[in-house]
Amino acid sequence: MSSQLSELVALITKATKVVEAEFAKSAKPEIPSLDDTAPHPLDGLSSMETKEAVAIIEGACAQLCALVARPSHTVLNKMFGIFEPACMNVVVTFKIPDLLLDNPKGLHVSELSKLSGCEQGKLARILRLLATKHCFVEVERDVFSNNRLSMMLLSTNGLSNLTFHITDDANKCASVLSDNLTDPNWGHSYSPSQTPFNTYTKYSDTFFSYFDTPEGKSMGHRFGLGMQGWGQGTEAGAVVRDYPWQDLPEDATVCDVGGGIGHISMQLYKAHPKLRIILQDLPDTIKQAESEVWPSLCPEAIEKQRVQFKPFDFFAESPASGCDIYFVRHFHCIIYIPLSK
Repeated sequence: MSSQLSELVALITKATKVVEAEFAKSAKPEIPSLDDTAPHPLDGLSSMETKEAVAIIEGACAQLCALVARPSHTVLNKMFGIFEPACMNVVVTFKIPDLLLDNPKGLHVSELSKLSGCEQGKLARILRLLATKHCFVEVERDVFSNNRLSMMLLSTNGLSNLTFHITDDANKCASVLSDNLTDPNWGHSYSPSQTPFNTYTKYSDTFFSYFDTPEGKSMGHRFGLGMQGWGQGTEAGAVVRDYPWQDLPEDATVCDVGGGIGHISMQLYKAHPKLRIILQDLPDTIKQAESEVWPSLCPEAIEKQRVQFKPFDFFAESPASGCDIYFVRHFHCIIYIPLSK
């Protein structure tokens, strides 16, 4: 009988062939090296079969490492995993990927230190840790360059804002999870205003309402931009490609419920300009979408009056009435109201 070890290896081998086959059919058939900073056609959307294969590879590789290594070794690796997001926070704070963008052969950490203001010796250690995790390349001693992963942390990429949110706001809240659970009143509570977020910030209301406060406004702004990165990382754009939007009649209205700054509805409009979009989220997020994001990235929708920006509270109000489609992202839900005409 085969061992669990060989079964995991077989799973990885089989799934790898699926990935190789999809790359072979693409416009750039070679699987890019981690050192390759150029975008690949499959960076945007891949097939469901490939998504499943990648999930199998990730899960099987993690289980394989846990299986063959000493338990103490694996647990230590998990403990020290906390430092990777901390280092990612540093590089997006000091915009290190941006500084390396025009220097494909790399920059010495002394130069990066002068340009960024981050202390040289500490920056070297931070970049070296990330390089060992395949984010950045140390091309020679103390000389670093971007790679396929660090390019995702450019300030122009939504993932950079999401990195800020996860490695800063979320990490700080996660650090008091035990405190929250051992609290005699809050430990057994499922109230949205008695969470680790409330323990850390001392704020008495819900997470999303915090964005409407003066102290939470910058977090909300960053969160809204970060959702663009979340959509990129989770391939949320697949909903634009895989649903039969083209079958809808002219001027069908799509309500993007809790759609953030609207990066999915923006993609939807660009692919199907016959549709009308209603974007709904909290007031500050909608203001950001209407005044900053859409005028910059999709001005034609505003000029042609194909998009409406309507603030609302998902937990207290109903979305706009009379729409043909209600798209609720992350609930993986699209509700179609048949047209009477």
